[in-house]
Amino acid sequence: MHPAPAPSGPHRSLKTLFRELPAAEVILTFAADALINHLAVTPAIVKAVAPLDLSATLLEKLIQDRHNHGGRALAQRTLRPHILEKTGATYCTPFFIRPELSRRSLWFLHLSKRLIARDVIVHQHWRIHNTFEHDGSGGLDMMGWDPLKESATMPLFNFGELDESQMHGQLLDSMPQELFALAADNPVTVEAIHHQFANRTAARFEDLNKVMLRLREEGEIQILDPTGKARSRSLRRLRPNDRIAFTDTLFLPGMSRVR
Repeated sequence: MHPAPAPSGPHRSLKTLFRELPAAEVILTFAADALINHLAVTPAIVKAVAPLDLSATLLEKLIQDRHNHGGRALAQRTLRPHILEKTGATYCTPFFIRPELSRRSLWFLHLSKRLIARDVIVHQHWRIHNTFEHDGSGGLDMMGWDPLKESATMPLFNFGELDESQMHGQLLDSMPQELFALAADNPVTVEAIHHQFANRTAARFEDLNKVMLRLREEGEIQILDPTGKARSRSLRRLRPNDRIAFTDTLFLPGMSRVR
C-alpha cells in the first residue's frame, strides 16, 4: 500500500510561511517513541503519517529500521532531511525531550531560515539541559552515527559539562580539515562557516569560534578582517565578517591537524 500525499498539509503551510516570512521560526514535536513503535503499512498508519508526505519507500525504510539497534537514531537520520526539504527551512535542531515521568521521548525540532534563530535555540538546549538529549555526538558528525555500521554503544549527548568538553575535543579534531576544504583557496567569513556547520553540530557558534581561535593560536589558520589584514594576536572574539584563511607556509610535515 502506498501512502497518498494529503491534498494539503502542515509542510505545505510551513513552506509558504518560510517563503513569505523569512524571519519565522517553527517548533515541531513528534512522539518519537510512539511513532517508531507503531509504524506499519496499514490504512490507519498511512493516513496518520500522510501530512508528512512520506513516500512508500521512505515509510518502508522507517519500518525496517525500527527493529534495528538505535531505531530512534535511524528514524531521525531519515526524517530530518525529509522535513527540511518539505518545509523549506534552512536550519533544524534535531534534539529530543525525555520527560522524567513517562520516559517517552518527544522529538523537538526547531525550524528556521536565520542563523541567529538557530543559535538562540541551541543556547536554550544548553541552558535547559536536564531534559534534552541527542543520540550521537555533539561534534560535526552529530548525525553521522549509524547504528547499522557502528559496533560501539550509541553515545548519548545530554548538553552537560562532560558533553561540552568532549564536543570541544571532537571539534578541535574535525574542524581543521573541514575549514581547509572551505578556505584553502579563498578566505571564508566566520558567518559562512557558521552556516556550513549549523545543521551538523550541537555546538553554539561561540563554541565554534573558540575552536577557531585555538586553531589560530596553534598556527593552523589565519584570522583576517574584511580588508584582508591579519587581526591582532590578542583577539578574543570573532566577528561574523572576519575571515578564515590558510597559507602555504602554515603546514609542516607531521605538525598540522589538517590531514
